Amino acid sequence: MTQRQAQFPAETDAVRFDLIDPARIVSEVGEAIGRHRCAIESICTGNARDFTSVLLAKEAADLALTHLWSPISHLTRVSNSPELRAAHGEAERLLTDHNLWVGQNSAL
Repeated sequence: MTQRQAQFPAETDAVRFDLIDPARIVSEVGEAIGRHRCAIESICTGNARDFTSVLLAKEAADLALTHLWSPISHLTRVSNSPELRAAHGEAERLLTDHNLWVGQNSAL
């Protein structure tokens, strides 16, 4: 198991909150946002306009981002520290900006 898999496990695995490192949160969220942006851009530029190609593809991209963010958000609420608060705040700003971009994307 890689360190990333331990920190942010697959959807079916239990979350190892003790392995979430505040120093890595912003970079991991930034990378996930990059993957999500690529998925959204791919949906927008693709020729297919069916349920699977648009809605299910967007849902899969959204779930991947949510799956990463939910444990971080939960941990911030139950085990707060200055480092965790700072990382959460910075990552939350990145997510807010990204979600505004998605919501205002006229091609979507």
